[in-house]
Amino acid sequence: MSAQSKVTVRLTPVGRYYAFLVVGIFLAAMVRQVNLLLLLSGLIAAPLFLSWQMARRNIRRLSIRRRVPSRVCAGDLMVVDLELEVSSRRGKAWMVSVSDRIQRDGCSSDSGGESVRVFFPYVDGTGARALAYRGRIARRGCYTLGPIVLATRFPLGLFEARRQVDLRDQIIVCPRLGRLTENWNRRHHFTYDGGSRSERCADRVSGDFYGLRSWQIGDSPRLVHWRSSARHGELLVRQFDRPRQQHLTVLLNLCCRAGQHMNRDAVKNEQDVEKAISFVATVIHDLCRKGGRSLLLGVSAEDITWLGGPASPGFLQRAMDLLTRVEPSEGDHLVTLFAEARRRSPQHADFLLVTTSPLRFRPELSANSGDHAARGETSGKRPGQAGAVARDFRVEVIDVTSGNLENIFEYQTVAGS
Repeated sequence: MSAQSKVTVRLTPVGRYYAFLVVGIFLAAMVRQVNLLLLLSGLIAAPLFLSWQMARRNIRRLSIRRRVPSRVCAGDLMVVDLELEVSSRRGKAWMVSVSDRIQRDGCSSDSGGESVRVFFPYVDGTGARALAYRGRIARRGCYTLGPIVLATRFPLGLFEARRQVDLRDQIIVCPRLGRLTENWNRRHHFTYDGGSRSERCADRVSGDFYGLRSWQIGDSPRLVHWRSSARHGELLVRQFDRPRQQHLTVLLNLCCRAGQHMNRDAVKNEQDVEKAISFVATVIHDLCRKGGRSLLLGVSAEDITWLGGPASPGFLQRAMDLLTRVEPSEGDHLVTLFAEARRRSPQHADFLLVTTSPLRFRPELSANSGDHAARGETSGKRPGQAGAVARDFRVEVIDVTSGNLENIFEYQTVAGS
């Protein structure tokens, strides 16, 4: 329930013209000493007093509540519910305008805010009246809703009574989610050939059916597809989808070259940054929805931030909060990020590196990661001391500046946009 605040009453443009008319008639009556004109000015002035009194009384008895979602994704439909109520059971209010303000944290009050107006034609004491406004926020970040301004010009439109209610709510606008294309799905469609020894002992196979292949020594007889084997004249076993690697390290490197905010490439750089963040958010959302693996997320901006844990709704929420607030920096920590990720990741981990820094300027990373500029995917050995066991790893690099993200990721079309 909103708290009471000061009510301000002011003349509307129509009210000012009306007041000038009353003053003119009164002055004419005083100059000419005509009692009939003096009486007429008093009668005309009565609606001014009535309008002032009723507008002020109506707005003082109102209270407002707001219900807002705690988080939405950029571009998704946001619905905000407003409930207006009269404190007195016998009270009534007509023609009430409710103005709400949405502003991104960190922006000045003069710029970066949007106002929304909702109109309540009638409210009485029998219960609250509920209306809602809808909209889409295109830019990720933390937003503040409020304060709310209640206003009415009832009954005659000569005076406007306004009351500001300091009712504020926070909403987190997460990065915009997109869709991973078939190219991405084909590239990351891990096949599970037959069954492992432990699963054969368990007499069950996990995962979704993917296809058939020829029988090999060591395959479980339970995996043989007898009908297809009879049709083709050879033993065929079923294949099931299963991630070959149970750990994925996702690295996001956000940077812009010094002074780029002063030239015409600033818009292109901002688009690359937002698309890189949206792509990483979509990948993590997809992995957390499927589950069954552990994740490590490293984000390089002003500082390098790490998040680790199993693919779950909890990890998804923490990752979305991190990606919502991250901003690019002028420093490039790509090499440091990759080296630290290799140290933190377990053996045989997969790496997905998404960067807004052109890789042609990073020969030291190429020496460590292979020819990712040509293929976008490479493998290598973790460096170690002499005699140590070599640890294989695979790195897939997505250079957003080169445009290779277009083939594997796209934004979903918003209906009605």
